[in-house]
Amino acid sequence: MLFFVRTLSDTIIITIALQRLNYSNISKIFDILLTPFIESLKTGMLFRGIVSSGWYFISDRLVIGPAIDDAAGHHDQLKWIGIAMSPTLNVPAQPTKGTSSVFYQTIPHKQVGHYGSFVLNWPNYDVPLLQKERMQASDNNAKEKYDNTCRFYDYVIRLK
Repeated sequence: MLFFVRTLSDTIIITIALQRLNYSNISKIFDILLTPFIESLKTGMLFRGIVSSGWYFISDRLVIGPAIDDAAGHHDQLKWIGIAMSPTLNVPAQPTKGTSSVFYQTIPHKQVGHYGSFVLNWPNYDVPLLQKERMQASDNNAKEKYDNTCRFYDYVIRLK
């Protein structure tokens, strides 16, 4: 699986060339994202992101296309710390217990409220940095994101 990483200001763009989006490829995508995400948590860089699917063009200086637009339009709408499939993708639930992805029914999103899709299953790998008692927010908006993240963490831990 061929993938490229680009950065633009505070945004990291990871493009992965796939023939089609299916459960096997969703798992591979989240496998690629898992280690960098966990390492970012350990260093205090708290990410949220969107996995999209579709056409894009990539060059040494440019990344454009509908898939990029979709991801860009939703990544800052997530109200938690984590990575999820875009709400525009219709991906039916399938059991994924114990893998790098899990289907989560209540992904918090500023525009659509909550939606269900696959998300990065980072709590399954026991990241103690994000224990509830260590998540103290300075404002209500940040507190809501931490609370949503803790709910997701608790959900995944109950699945084990």
